[in-house]
Amino acid sequence: MTTFDYQLLIKRKNLAAAHMHSFNFIQKEVVSRLLERIDEIKQPFVNCLDLGASLGEIAEQLQGSKKITNVIQVDYAYSVLKHNPFDHKLCVNFASLPFKNNSFDIIVSCFALHNLNNLDQVIKEATRVLKPGGLFLLSMPTIGSLSSLEDAFMQAELQLYGTASARVHPFTDIKTLGNLFQSTGLGEIVADLDSIEIMYSSFKKIITDLRGLGENNLLQNRSTAIMSPAFFAKVEEILSQHKEDNHFPIKVNFANVLGWKQTKSLLSIK
Repeated sequence: MTTFDYQLLIKRKNLAAAHMHSFNFIQKEVVSRLLERIDEIKQPFVNCLDLGASLGEIAEQLQGSKKITNVIQVDYAYSVLKHNPFDHKLCVNFASLPFKNNSFDIIVSCFALHNLNNLDQVIKEATRVLKPGGLFLLSMPTIGSLSSLEDAFMQAELQLYGTASARVHPFTDIKTLGNLFQSTGLGEIVADLDSIEIMYSSFKKIITDLRGLGENNLLQNRSTAIMSPAFFAKVEEILSQHKEDNHFPIKVNFANVLGWKQTKSLLSIK
């Protein structure tokens, strides 16, 4: 099933690359929370694959780490990597990684896989290049993220035009992610839910942040109609019903999933 326009995703990420550092505050916070899980593990990890490196948020926070020595960064957006200030970067297709089997001790991916149509293939490919006994650590937005914004868009379109089109990302759920991990031979899976609420001073700032990350509507079946100022005014009016202390609360839910590659593949056990 093709949900997302992959070429548009790459185009928007590359166009946003030069100024993305002004909008990646959520990414930095989620990376910080995700990497806390590594601190709880006693064993060291020498070689790390940063799957979806973006501007190097993971590499930045791993600087000086005694547990992880080498970080290889990969991303699908070439211009984004150009603005990533850290070394060891490759622009790749996540479903066909240019690494040998069993190459990495740990793979970390943060908010990098939610726009892909082939998530199952990507997780399978990542598991292939992970060493037996290696760790895969993933953070991904989940159901309920941007729900107030999604509801406001839908209500505004229905009220003004009598119809509604999809305008907000369809997010996955924690159970699906856990099942994907298990299906590729990962075990000892631990998954938990977390969330961040951002208080925006204006509706315009919400839209600016999404565009600044290249995360505005990427759906394959998105409406191509140019919406009028009246439409966005209606969206803001509806969204204003949820205001708190004169701010718009926008919530991002996400799952943290941890899985170990089995020394004997679970797929071979009958």
